[in-house]
Amino acid sequence: MTEPNRPDLNRQVSSPETDPKGVESYPLSAGTIGGLGLSSAFGPVLPTPSPVVSQHTFEEVRPEPVPSPAAHQAGPSIAGRIEPEVPADADEQSPASPGALVEALLHAGHRLRGALDSKFAGLKLSDARFVALKVIRDSAPHGCTQAHLANKLGQCESSISTLVERMRASQLLYRLRSKSDRRKRVLMLTEEGRRLLEEATVVYDQEAERVLGHIEVDRRMTFAELLEALSTGLDRADDGVDTVRRAA
Repeated sequence: MTEPNRPDLNRQVSSPETDPKGVESYPLSAGTIGGLGLSSAFGPVLPTPSPVVSQHTFEEVRPEPVPSPAAHQAGPSIAGRIEPEVPADADEQSPASPGALVEALLHAGHRLRGALDSKFAGLKLSDARFVALKVIRDSAPHGCTQAHLANKLGQCESSISTLVERMRASQLLYRLRSKSDRRKRVLMLTEEGRRLLEEATVVYDQEAERVLGHIEVDRRMTFAELLEALSTGLDRADDGVDTVRRAA
């Protein structure tokens, strides 16, 4: 009886090659895949057709390390690190720049006016009428002219004339001839005007305490000095406008 063909166990198997980078690679060819030529007791085992494989070396792919979040936060540690550019107008964008201060004052003034209007609504009084009542009261006993009132409120005399007529219609003030100069007319508070001013002053003081009471006294004094400097600057600006108008 004929022994079946057996594979040659002494056949050398090619060992993996090593490239200069130290990565193991296995060269594949048709002989190592389907060319063994084995047979069995039932007949020869035909070799399986081998696909055409190019003499290409497959290298082991190693995943790249993923940087940790801390490395992203720390930024690159190499020389020549790129820093964010500082805009040329950084000083103009700072909270202490003149434009930013004026914007902050306008915003704060708008909010203060809204808060006072909501408190004065129950008294049927506006912030403009409240200030007008105070100016006229402080001008007693000589009385307040419309020009003086317009200057204190920062309004033109035509606008003040409309305000005065409405307050007279509400019986809050009189318009009388000045005792020192009969050609002039001055404004005086009526009894109703004084009563309304007293009630409004209580509301005003409470709201002022709510808004500024938490600030230390020293800081409020500094704030008052800054407001005085602002008022002086506005006066100078007005004088410059008047000078230009006279020159024109």
